[in-house]
Amino acid sequence: MPGREPGSEQSPAHPSPRDAALAAAVFAACLLFVFLGIWRQGFTEFVPSVERPGTFGVLTEADVRLAVWGTSRNAWVLTRAPWHFFDAEPCYPTPRSLTLGHPMLSLGLLGVPLRLLAPDPVATYNAVFAVVILANALAMYLLVVQWTGSPAAGIAAGALFAFHPVALDRVMHPQIYDLSWTLLALWFAQRLCTGRRWRDALGLGAALVVQMGGSFYAAAIGALVCAPFFAWLLWRSRGVRPAHAALVCGIALLGAALVYGPYLAARALQDFERPDKYYLAWSALLPGGARDPGLWLWALAACGLALGRPRGGSAVGDPRAALVAAALLAALAAAGGIAGSRFFYAALSWIPGFGSVRHPSLLAAGTHLALSALAGLGVAALVRACGPRRGRVAAGTLVAATLATVLEPTPLSGAQTRLYALRARPPQEEIDFYEALGSRGNAGPVLELLVSRVAPELRSRSVLLTAYHHRPVSTCYNSIEPRGGAEIERLIAALPDRAAQQRARELGFTTIVIQHPPRNAEMQAVRASFERAQAEVPVPLLRPLYSTPWFSAFTLGGP
Repeated sequence: MPGREPGSEQSPAHPSPRDAALAAAVFAACLLFVFLGIWRQGFTEFVPSVERPGTFGVLTEADVRLAVWGTSRNAWVLTRAPWHFFDAEPCYPTPRSLTLGHPMLSLGLLGVPLRLLAPDPVATYNAVFAVVILANALAMYLLVVQWTGSPAAGIAAGALFAFHPVALDRVMHPQIYDLSWTLLALWFAQRLCTGRRWRDALGLGAALVVQMGGSFYAAAIGALVCAPFFAWLLWRSRGVRPAHAALVCGIALLGAALVYGPYLAARALQDFERPDKYYLAWSALLPGGARDPGLWLWALAACGLALGRPRGGSAVGDPRAALVAAALLAALAAAGGIAGSRFFYAALSWIPGFGSVRHPSLLAAGTHLALSALAGLGVAALVRACGPRRGRVAAGTLVAATLATVLEPTPLSGAQTRLYALRARPPQEEIDFYEALGSRGNAGPVLELLVSRVAPELRSRSVLLTAYHHRPVSTCYNSIEPRGGAEIERLIAALPDRAAQQRARELGFTTIVIQHPPRNAEMQAVRASFERAQAEVPVPLLRPLYSTPWFSAFTLGGP
């Protein structure tokens, strides 16, 4: 075809419908093999989590509840009032309190149809979680098949990326490891460079925006992976039409303004800078390390590097250099300690919200992504080396060995992950309590007096409970603490003083809820003090509304 550069004589390879269906079936079987035992305990009650020792286990469970809340709440608000997307319920009266953490827009978008079909928050999260895992596998499959033309290579790469123990080690943060959008961006970018179609430009821009809206970590991983690939594509292809480039840049800039604009406005109200950084030790990537990808993955990736460029599928040349560059960039950003990584984080801190990134170790997911793609190239090279007669046998053997290594612990699997079922659904009496308040006409923001205002478990449970009742609450659990939190703490300590009641009304609170377990004498005394306070004045602001053995609600009415 006139005008094509050397190495771009062919169109990108596409899997046949039969091959794509087979890959989807394999990935679905892997998903059920790994998670069905958890979901069978109750799809509306239990979610997958990872075992962690001591305090890390408590924080892990709290992070899982935060992800369940964000997924369900974002899906709920996108179907009802998307213009209030950043006006989250926790941390009232902090304005646009969703800016205290990751936007989780991608999880919310995936949850919109699921929320309409299954309005239960935990069920919505489990369904979105399953979609995220499958999307990671299928997006890697599409990209590797596009390069190699080998469905076996795509299946192996997808399984290594989505179901490897290193990937499952962070199932409590699906907003961070939802990287299918980065893979789809690479897929659309290659199609755009070779086919020059408007739909590919639209797909590329949309994938970039949704990846930005997932989390700051996922956006940073996407930037580290996409930068060398985009440079490679522009160098090897015929280039991109200016109109297509303008459309992609326009969509990306508009999306960045919508996603990061509220974070820029919140900078005046919150301290987003996190000077403490937790880097990954280089030894963690080596055999025996906490992020060891295993000898099987290393071996297949080495074959991908050593056995030549992909044939028959890649329309723009050999992607191995870009893959190596992406793996190294992600590893350097995750490990830190050098001038380049310090420059990278200094540059990130200028982007609204990215100053809150304090676990660069999580960026090693970009290295795992690149190694999985290289492993797919290695499978394709080994199948080609076996010749056409033995190619089918070789492809089946390599895929079977890869699945066995990923799904069952072997000496070749690398670091292992222990999953368990976490009961995420709040106790039914808590859900019923807020439903009872609503049935009595009570609405508006709630000032919560919990047994402990610092315990991550109680705070995260309160945040998750808002996905059921959708009322603003004073309790916070997120990446950043609001600056106004100190005033709320002083206000809670001063209650039921009448001046504190008046200040609570001025802040917009309509209700005070006290948690008082039957055997907790301190909180029982707090409830008694509220009852005395409303009885000791002729025209009380406090009025008892509803009480159970565990909770009591008082309204903050007018005189």
